[in-house]
Amino acid sequence: MTDLIDTSREARIYLVTGASGSGKSSIVKALMKDEKRVIAFDPDDEYGDEKGFNTADSCVDLLEKVCATKGGGMKTRIVARTPEAFGASASVAFEWGNCAFIAEELAGEGRTNPGKAPRDWHKIISRGRKRGINVIGVTQSPAESDKTILRNASHLFIGRMGREADAKAVSREIDVPVETLLQLKNLEFIVVNKNAQTKEFLDVRTMKRKKL
Repeated sequence: MTDLIDTSREARIYLVTGASGSGKSSIVKALMKDEKRVIAFDPDDEYGDEKGFNTADSCVDLLEKVCATKGGGMKTRIVARTPEAFGASASVAFEWGNCAFIAEELAGEGRTNPGKAPRDWHKIISRGRKRGINVIGVTQSPAESDKTILRNASHLFIGRMGREADAKAVSREIDVPVETLLQLKNLEFIVVNKNAQTKEFLDVRTMKRKKL
């Protein structure tokens, strides 16, 4: 199933976090708009109406769809909730390579926890870059999600925090005051690019940025 890896592809690890209604979906859609090969783990059916996506009925069906691409493009989502399905989806994306893997609601139903990332999720975070994989992790609660994605993310999009505990978890990682994070409104994000060592304010309504 493994295709030739495109070593020129600049693979990134994104973390998109914020309370419900903060604008995370708008950020994720902007990040993946130019992607031709996408697997979305979609426990809350976020991508059912998304243009260009097909649906895998199971992890076996996901694997079969990926194998059938023969190196071509495809956007597919799997609506599942269990930790086992989450791990299997990440594993399929890892083997496929040269793709984007979207992991929605990381903190939900035991998929990840504040400790070390589960095996297959850890593999795609720590080694996926070498296989040309852009990882997009999405969570309402970074305090309850795995610390691996928070620490390894090359780009963070931080929206309105629903809890002070979440703001504190993010604040420690990006060195932005908790008070600043708690003051964010819906559709307002702080964008941190660890590679370039920049911090910007983003208004999702206009997609305009300014230095923080």
